[in-house]
Amino acid sequence: KSFVRNSLPFELFRKMGHYAPRTKLCEVILNDSYDGIYVMTEKIKRDKNRVNISSIDDNDNGGDSITGGYIFGIDYFELSDSWEGSYSPPGYSGKSVHFVYNYPGYDEITSQQKTYLKDYVSSFERVLYGSSFTNATTGYRSYVNVNSFIDYFIISELSRNVDGYKKSCFYYKTRKSKGGLLQAGPVWDFDWAWKDIWDCSIFQNTDGSGWAYKILECDPWPTPTGWIPRMMEDPLFVDQLKKRYSSFRKNILSNSSLDSHLDSVSNFVKDAQSRHFKRWDILGQNYGSEKGDPAYTYEEEITMLKDWISRRLTWLDSQLLVEVTNTYQPEVKTYYCSVSPNPANQSTTLKCGRPMTNVDVISLTGQKVMGLSGLNNTEYIMDVSGFRQGLYLIRISLDNGEEITQKLLVE
Repeated sequence: KSFVRNSLPFELFRKMGHYAPRTKLCEVILNDSYDGIYVMTEKIKRDKNRVNISSIDDNDNGGDSITGGYIFGIDYFELSDSWEGSYSPPGYSGKSVHFVYNYPGYDEITSQQKTYLKDYVSSFERVLYGSSFTNATTGYRSYVNVNSFIDYFIISELSRNVDGYKKSCFYYKTRKSKGGLLQAGPVWDFDWAWKDIWDCSIFQNTDGSGWAYKILECDPWPTPTGWIPRMMEDPLFVDQLKKRYSSFRKNILSNSSLDSHLDSVSNFVKDAQSRHFKRWDILGQNYGSEKGDPAYTYEEEITMLKDWISRRLTWLDSQLLVEVTNTYQPEVKTYYCSVSPNPANQSTTLKCGRPMTNVDVISLTGQKVMGLSGLNNTEYIMDVSGFRQGLYLIRISLDNGEEITQKLLVE
C-alpha cells in the first residue's frame, strides 16, 4: 500500500555499492481496464548491468571457467532444481538446507558444474562451522566477500524481513580469475517487511525490537543456512558490522534520508494513488499478515511506515551504534584482483582494479613466505619459482583500505 517496500531496500543496497534490481512505478491499463499502480522490477539475472559475473555454458567444465559465475539461493524448492547442503545449521541437527540453482538454471547446469558449486559451498561451510573459522588467513573470510554479507544483514535487519534468510535469498559466486568469492545478494522480496506481522514472536514485536537473522528459532520452512548466525560469533565481523552500520546512519540510513525517500514516492504518486485505491479498495484493511490497526488513507500509511522505521532504527542503534570517524561515502564501483596464471610454477601476475599497497603470501600452515610493502601498482609480476609445491593464500591490501584474499596453487 505504500509503493515503497521493495524499491527502498533495492536503492539502499545499490548505494552501499552492490547491484540490486531497478524499479519504476507505473500505472497499468490492460484491455482498456485500469489495474492500478505496479512496481515494474528487473529480474535477477546474470548480465553486465545486473549481476555482473562471467557467463558459463555447458562447455565450461574445467580450469578457470568452471569456477564461475553462479547464482543460487534459498527458496521453495523441488528435488530437481536444487541440491541438499552438506551441513545442518549449528544447533539444528537434522534440518536440511536446500540450495536452488538460478544461473545456470537447473536444466542447463552440467554435472561437473553442479559438483564444483556444491563442493565450494561445502568447503566454505566446513570452515565456517569449524573451530578455526575466525582465522585471518584460512578461515571463512577466504571464501566470501564479507562486506556483501554485512550489507545484506543491514538491509534485512533494518526492514526486519521475515523472508530475508529463509526464502528469496540470493548468493552469487564470481569466477576465480575475477575474485572467486561468494557474495550475498542481490536483496529481494520485501512485501512482508517493514511492518509487524503475525508470525513468530520476533516479527510480532511492536517496539521495533528483534533480530530477523534468528529466524531458525521459529522453525521456518524452507530451512535457512546458519551462515549469518555463525558470522555473528566472530568478534571482527561484529566490529565491522557496527562500524559500517554507524557510518551509514550518518547518510543513507539517517532518519531524514529515509523519510525523504518516502516523501518523494508519496509526492510522485500523489494523484495516482487515489485512482489505485479506487480500483483496489484495500485501505483500512490488513494484508500480508500485518499486525495492528491499518491505515485508512495513503497519507496515514506513509506516516505509519515512517514511525515504524524510526522505532526500528532506535532499537538497532541500541544494538549496533558506535562512534566512527570515517564516514562511508556510497560508491557503486567494486574492485577485484586476479591471479594469473593459476596454477603457476615460475611466475604469476597480480592485477587489481585499483593500486595495491601491500601483498603477503601465506602458506596453509600460517607461515608468511613473502611480504611486499610500499607498492603503488595495479599490476605486479610475482616470482614463485622458489616456492614449494602447494596451495598459498595471497592477501592483497588496496590503497582504499580494502583487503582481498586470493588463492594460488604452485605446481
